[in-house]
Formats: sequence, C-alpha cells, structure tokens
Amino acid sequence: MKNTQAKMTDLSNWESLGPCDHTNTASWSSGQGRVNTFTIDPNHPNTYYVGTPAGGIWKSVDAGVNWSPLTDYLPQIGVSGIAVDHTDSNVIYIATGDDDAGDSYAVGVWKSTDGGNTWNNTGSLLGSPYSMNEIFVYPDDHNTIIVATSSGTHKSTDGGTTWIRKYSGNVRGLKMRPNDPTTWYAITSNTFLKSTDSGESFQSVPISNFAGAGRLEIDVTPANPDYVYIVRAALIILLEEYSNQLIAVQALQRLTKIPIFLKVRKHGTIWQLPSQTPMRILFSLGF
Repeated sequence: MKNTQAKMTDLSNWESLGPCDHTNTASWSSGQGRVNTFTIDPNHPNTYYVGTPAGGIWKSVDAGVNWSPLTDYLPQIGVSGIAVDHTDSNVIYIATGDDDAGDSYAVGVWKSTDGGNTWNNTGSLLGSPYSMNEIFVYPDDHNTIIVATSSGTHKSTDGGTTWIRKYSGNVRGLKMRPNDPTTWYAITSNTFLKSTDSGESFQSVPISNFAGAGRLEIDVTPANPDYVYIVRAALIILLEEYSNQLIAVQALQRLTKIPIFLKVRKHGTIWQLPSQTPMRILFSLGF
C-alpha cells in the first residue's frame, strides 16, 4: 500500500485560474462545477475561453486573472466546444450543451461577431442533436467550420449559415491532424473514424481490442502528428441481488490499457500500447 501511495503522489505544479478561488475539501465537490472545454485565442495568447456544462462560456483577457461570463442570457448556456476565427478574434463559435454528463442540452451552434458580447444561432443541423462537443475553424478557410454532435459530424462552408451532415452517428470526439486540415479523426463510444478528404466523409478503422468499449476520448499532439492518443473505458454493469434475482442497478466505467496510440505509416496504420503504459483500473470514471 505504501509503495502504491508513493507512486500516486501528486508531483504536478497546477494552480487554479478561476473564475473563483478553489479550495480542496473533504467533500467530492469543492463548490465549483466542471469545465468542458478550454481555448486560447490564436491571435491574443492572454485571452482564454472556458466552456462549462451549465454555466456558459467565460472569457479572460489577462491570462486567467479575471473572468467574465458571456452567455448568461442564451436559451441554453451549456458549452462543450469553442472555436475562435484565426483571421478575426471577434468571431467565436460555440457548440452548446453538456457532452459529458448531459446536464444541459444542445440548442445548436451559436456565433458571435463582437468578441462574445452578443450571440446568434447559426443554421439548423440535421438530426437535431441533443449534445455537441468539439468544433473547429479550418486553418485554410475561416468560413469552413466542422462540429461533432450526437447526430454526426456537420460541416459548414459559409460561416455557419448552412450545415451539411458528413457522418451520421453519435460522435463523441473530433480532432484535426496537426497542420493538416485534410485529415480528421473522430470517435464514437466504441469506434475510431478517420477522414482523408477534409472531413467530407469518415471511415471506421477496425481495432480489435476496442471490443466492449463503453467510452473513448481522443487527442493529438503537434510534437508528432503521426500519433493519435485514445483513452478507452469499458462499460461495467453493477449487479445487485434482490429477491433472489440479479438486477442491474448502476453502470460504471472502467479505464483499461491507457493510453493507446495510433501511429500512421506510409502503408497503413499500427495500433499499440506505449512501452510504459500504466495498467490501472479506475471505477466510476468521470473523464
């Protein structure tokens, strides 16, 4: 036990940037809610945006010292995705709702053209998605936007006026290959998808050890664009004996074999575990 605790010692140097002071307590909650997404203005490195499950989008122009809420009067203030136009920082897109726990529902992609002071809904999305997550402005065309939602990936080429669904399904995550807007990666709860035509279509990439996955999370790194990192969770059904019958009373998630990475090579793809992968089992996972 002592060795395990030593290995789990927090050696990081993280500090809270608000919007409120944070004090750890014995409770599971220290009085602040979750943060779903974080974005830095590509033109102003001291301007930060955070999106919260039911508290809207917040903005800081001094690297996190002070924060202001921007969406208190929208019909739904959950935010799970933020994209700032790299050619004009006044143009901001948000993907609404809470994609993690469903504490708020999506009401479309909203757009601001004045730095977040006012907002307008963009065009309708096919399938009326109840949740959204990541949203991106294409680096080679600021009028082209792509968003991942519970009804699929949707793409706009006119700044959000109209949207076309490019993939149908509950897409839980979306990433662009660093510096390459022709290549996109997406995930459902148990499937890895890839696009090589700028997000016009997505094809599944079979991965044998993903069978039974209950949830996936995805990310990429500019340090090596050939790597795609995926965290995999397996769905566990907790059973309780009641009147001599086993009743499913709760669903938990278990983290297994993380992280798994994809290395893209000239003649195909190879999935493997990093050489020093921690094999920890975490219950009631909340990533």
